Amino acid sequence: MSAPPEDVPDPPRKFYGLKPREYDSVNGPPRTVAPGEMPTEPDPGIRSAPAGPITVEALRLVAAGDKPLLGHNQPATRANDVHGLLDANRQRALRSGEFALTPQPKRVSRRKRDYWTLVLISNVGILGFMALLGGFNLLMMRVGLGAGLFLTAALTWIMWFVMDDY
Repeated sequence: MSAPPEDVPDPPRKFYGLKPREYDSVNGPPRTVAPGEMPTEPDPGIRSAPAGPITVEALRLVAAGDKPLLGHNQPATRANDVHGLLDANRQRALRSGEFALTPQPKRVSRRKRDYWTLVLISNVGILGFMALLGGFNLLMMRVGLGAGLFLTAALTWIMWFVMDDY
């Protein structure tokens, strides 16, 4: 049997508190200028531009400095075989009239088709059900007519006002 392990000493105690109230000085003290070092002449202000017109070429030379112009007929921008093939395809498409715009025929609205199909089927179904349920009883026909009108109004609201055009 082995001896029990010795007790491990407790870690040193930590003291927690608030930061000191004085702020750390990040910037040094303000710079003082000796009276003899102060400039005595007035501020010259903005210097005037040289006489003569300002041209675009002069601005370009100032902006470019001693560096070459960007994109000056470098090999990447020269016409190559691919450009020739693309231009030939475009010319062939122009001759065949692929880029000519013509008005398209008006297509049948599926929303109108679906709306009228649903109205017809549901109203005939309701009136037929009421006729089978109560015969040609006037009260049953009125209930069926009311249900048909309500269903038609609900379909109209859903198809034309609730559903988006997208």
